Amino acid sequence: MNDKPKIRQFHQKDLLEINKIETKVFNKESYHPYTFLEYNTPKNIFYVVEKQNKIIGYVIITPTTTKNAKIISIAIDPEHQSQGIGTKLLKKAINTTKKQKTKKISLEVKKTNKKAIKFYRKLGFQKTKTKKQYYNNGEDAYYMTKKTQQKTKETERNKH
Repeated sequence: MNDKPKIRQFHQKDLLEINKIETKVFNKESYHPYTFLEYNTPKNIFYVVEKQNKIIGYVIITPTTTKNAKIISIAIDPEHQSQGIGTKLLKKAINTTKKQKTKKISLEVKKTNKKAIKFYRKLGFQKTKTKKQYYNNGEDAYYMTKKTQQKTKETERNKH
C-alpha cells in the first residue's frame, strides 16, 4: 500500500471530498460546491492531494493578470496538517505558475490565523498591507505576496 501523498489535477468526482475538507477547515465560511466547479477551468491551477486513494487537501490558484496570480484557497484535512503536505502542494502549484511566466502570487489570510500566516511566511510570502473588514464577519485580512520570478544578472543580460 502506498502511503505517499500524490498530487494531481482536480476532477469533478473529487467534489464531495473537497467539500468535506472545506467544511472541516473553514466551517461557516466555506465555499459553496459550485465555486469549486467554477474554478475547474484550464486557466486555473486546481490540484488535489491524495493519500491511500482519499482526497486530503487541495489548492486553487487563478491568474489575475498575465503576470500575476492569486491563491483562491488551500486546505488540508485537519488530520493531515503539519506533515509537510500543504507545503509540497503549494510549492508544486507555485512552480506551475512559474512555468506560466507569473511574476507575483498573492493571497488574503485572516489577520488572526497565525498558523496560516506562519505557513505562508515559511514559503516566502510577505505581508504587504492589511485589508480592513475584508471578511463577512468584519475581520481584517493580511494581503501577502511572493515574487515567483527572480531577476538575475543573467536574465537581464539575455534581454540585450
